Amino acid sequence: MDDNRTIALFLEGDPLAIHRVRQWILASCTNYRGRLGDAVEDISQDVQIALLDSIREGKFQADSSFRTYVRAFAHHKCIDLCRAGQRRTSVALADVELVSEELSPPDALERQQNLTMTLQVLQDLPPGCREVLVRLGRGMRYAEIAQELGATEEALRARVSRCRRRARELRDSWSSSSVTKLRDDRLGK
Repeated sequence: MDDNRTIALFLEGDPLAIHRVRQWILASCTNYRGRLGDAVEDISQDVQIALLDSIREGKFQADSSFRTYVRAFAHHKCIDLCRAGQRRTSVALADVELVSEELSPPDALERQQNLTMTLQVLQDLPPGCREVLVRLGRGMRYAEIAQELGATEEALRARVSRCRRRARELRDSWSSSSVTKLRDDRLGK
């Protein structure tokens, strides 16, 4: 069967054409079973849907055989999934333990103390460090921050390293002084 006929039948939903294309997809996806696990079957279905969209958008230019195009298409989709770290996992509902959304009082107290300590550390940091760490905390990338600050990415990474070290030092000193204060309060000093 020639490529044009296979494509036409595939788009029409012909079971034989779908089976043939699906085998080509699975042959490419199977190479990634180690990285993608048992999700290869599901991923191959996603690839098949994306392939249909690609063909309908006219992306297949017939520079190679349709079989080669399908296998390369599936190969690249699998690589994209591996790079993105998207590994599909499923959990049986019977295995899920439902837990209250509310924190227990000790956990709520610990969270509040951690938040207070973090805010104290941020307040005690030099303004330049605070600015960079807050931007990182908001999810900005090093490249974006470096561009905004007019610095190189390497210089920014070194600065962040120094700022994090300073933040750890402040946290440790603030934490040890809190423990000392708590102990003194308990002992009545």
